[in-house]
Amino acid sequence: MEYCQRPHCGGWIKEIVSPDNGIEKICAKCSRSPNSNYERRIEQDKLNHIHLDVLFKAMYREKTRVYRAQKKLLAKEERV
Repeated sequence: MEYCQRPHCGGWIKEIVSPDNGIEKICAKCSRSPNSNYERRIEQDKLNHIHLDVLFKAMYREKTRVYRAQKKLLAKEERV
């Protein structure tokens, strides 16, 4: 058994099957891979999801703004 090389962790390294049918080593305690390239890919994926989340929130705000403006115009036309 191998120990995790991260400072202040000391957990055991486990071997798991990755999505591309390879074998990955991951610490059972801190849930991190000793392979830094794999971690960079995960961090990049997280940033992509955050970017998409910001875009979808902006689209929803615009859609809501347009809906409220149209609703206000319809209410104004009904009064007249």
